[in-house]
Amino acid sequence: MILRKIQNILFEFIFFKNKLLLKIIGVTFGSNVDIFSIASISCPHKLYIGDNVWIGKNVSLYAESGIRMGNNIIIAKDVSIISSDHTFINTSKSVKFQGIKIENKPIIIGSNV
Repeated sequence: MILRKIQNILFEFIFFKNKLLLKIIGVTFGSNVDIFSIASISCPHKLYIGDNVWIGKNVSLYAESGIRMGNNIIIAKDVSIISSDHTFINTSKSVKFQGIKIENKPIIIGSNV
């Protein structure tokens, strides 16, 4: 029982710290959001997280074209959500050196997912 209470206090501290960091870098999110640890985020100003969202450990969010999450969502650990792609027009050149293709369409994750 005491161990469970200590674990809950630790999780609440982790969630608070991670939300504070996301707010500082420009992520918009709703209420009751629990975030363990984000492995990486690109374009945080194009990321919106709705209400009652739980994000597991080591999630990567690449929001070059935008990512919008609805309400009541659970994202498992080790998930990557990528809203852009590599450009690969010149087949004589490595894809690594051709840049990123940014669409005008964000990834939209609906509610209750």
